[in-house]
Amino acid sequence: MITENEWNTRFLAGELLAAPPLHVVAKAFGFITPPDAAPVRLLDLACGLGRHAALGVRLGWQVTAVDNSTVALEQLRQEHPQVTCVQADLEQSFVIEPEAWDVICCALYHQPSLWPAIRAGLKPGGIFVGVVKLQGRFAARPRELAHAFADWAILHDTEDVLAEVIARKPA
Repeated sequence: MITENEWNTRFLAGELLAAPPLHVVAKAFGFITPPDAAPVRLLDLACGLGRHAALGVRLGWQVTAVDNSTVALEQLRQEHPQVTCVQADLEQSFVIEPEAWDVICCALYHQPSLWPAIRAGLKPGGIFVGVVKLQGRFAARPRELAHAFADWAILHDTEDVLAEVIARKPA
């Protein structure tokens, strides 16, 4: 586990710079059909500097971004004040509201204990996009991410250095 202090130090040192959204996340967002009456609700877990949250904002979505780093969230707040930023340790203190989200994104963060809450947190027909490393620190096992959502409609599933899954919750 990396502490809030360690993340803050890495962001302050410029070690973790803003980057464009991952291609698979942009692809997943393309599968979303906006609901008639309400904006699309996106939950971006372990958002870092918020590259995926920012994409959701550009699409006109209602975005909540969660991270343990106060430094990263402050930068996100300054650049995108419309994002609801939540500072929380995903391993301990954050609760995903059940059936509240149209899209949940969890990119480059591996915490299998979150998957049941992610599954419960999506509305029927909602989209999960997950990306995990398959090598190095905090790596997932091959096929681990795909197996966690295997009973859903899999819209994208690939593994190389990263495992990428886009899955739609049954309606």
